Amino acid sequence: MDKKVTNNFGALRLLFASLVIFSHSPELIDGNASREILSGIFGTMTFGSLAVGGFFLISGYLITASFFNSSSIKSYFIKRILRIYPGFIVASLVSIFVFAPLSGGWELILKFNVSDWLKIPAKLITLNQPWVEGAFAGVRNPILNGSMWTIRYEFLCYISVVILALLGIGKKSYLIVLLAFIALYLNIQITQHDFIIDMPIHISAYHYSRFFIAFMIGGTIYYYREKIIWNRQISAICFVMLCLCLLNKYTAELGLYFFGGYLLFNFSLNYKNKFISKIGSKNDISYGVYLYAFPFQNLVIQYYPTISPWLLTIYTLIYGFIVGYLSWTMVERPFMQMKKLLS
Repeated sequence: MDKKVTNNFGALRLLFASLVIFSHSPELIDGNASREILSGIFGTMTFGSLAVGGFFLISGYLITASFFNSSSIKSYFIKRILRIYPGFIVASLVSIFVFAPLSGGWELILKFNVSDWLKIPAKLITLNQPWVEGAFAGVRNPILNGSMWTIRYEFLCYISVVILALLGIGKKSYLIVLLAFIALYLNIQITQHDFIIDMPIHISAYHYSRFFIAFMIGGTIYYYREKIIWNRQISAICFVMLCLCLLNKYTAELGLYFFGGYLLFNFSLNYKNKFISKIGSKNDISYGVYLYAFPFQNLVIQYYPTISPWLLTIYTLIYGFIVGYLSWTMVERPFMQMKKLLS
């Protein structure tokens, strides 16, 4: 990235992590997504989906910048592995050995067979979400950590950046690849026929295409950041177009990525506010907030099934900010500081 440039990416990442918590609360309690504000208004997308799309847009911009500012592919992957894997591994182990027993007793762990123990490192390496049979039994969504499934797609996007570079995909060709992925996404949307790869990791063509489109749009913004016209008039048009796109299930996500993407990056790159720009600049707790919130929400619901979505959100945000800070200071930042040594 350009040096000495302030931005609001940290604040947006923390906002998106908080929106995931806000969105999950009513769905985890009773499965009624219509109680979630954005879903209730448009009926096509929740704030959780919007937030994940926002994550991938920002990631596309920052990771593309990281790749072109890395001294080598090795250096690039070292930075990406140190950023993703330590936090993911610790959060997975906490989910398995803390939240699973709290939800169903230690017998859930004690009855592990050899295959179950071998699956743990395999899931960690492949960035698959942790799973313990019987955890959160009785709640509406008996998933140990339902937020972590997007992380492997995030890392697939990191790999894809290198593949495109090795194939010689430049700025113009990059746009052609983006159009190809949009065509794939729309085909799956219309035909309702997904393509699944199960080995060596589970990959859905639908999810990969939708996330990589957002990622590539972020990368495109980075490529053309100095040529894009940023102003309030275009922002107003994009906002109207975004609202119109959100009314239809086939245009909702693409509208979010294109029109919402313009709004996101215009705010991130051009809105100057010292307080906002400082959020996440030194202590980026958003990853930890995202990783640890889901099992906590399910645990609260298991013990207090009549809790209101608003109260659950407040409790989880307080917990998430604390644990996110601990994850950043004790796990993520120490490993990120090792990148110079390993490079």
